[in-house]
Amino acid sequence: MPNATKEKYLSWLGKAKPVVMRGTRRRKVKTVQMTLSEDLVSEVDRLAKKIGTTRSEFTRRALQKAIAGLREKEMERRQRKGYMKKPVKPGEFSGWETEQAWGN
Repeated sequence: MPNATKEKYLSWLGKAKPVVMRGTRRRKVKTVQMTLSEDLVSEVDRLAKKIGTTRSEFTRRALQKAIAGLREKEMERRQRKGYMKKPVKPGEFSGWETEQAWGN
């Protein structure tokens, strides 16, 4: 596989930091059994081979990316809720307008 293609797939999976679950100190590895369609397993295996990684590593990275995405959506939801509860007042941030540098 050309290196550019491998990097494209790895960038999609991201070089995400391992998701640390609250209350854990060590990163323990646990073997789990999952029920997946044959088509999905075949696609994961094909892509894992294409980028030179294992099924487990591919799946681990995909799950980490999904968890990070869900956490981000939750933070955005909470932020929207906060601004709905306490909207920005007119002129509240006007003192900072001269500090903005948009790089025109």
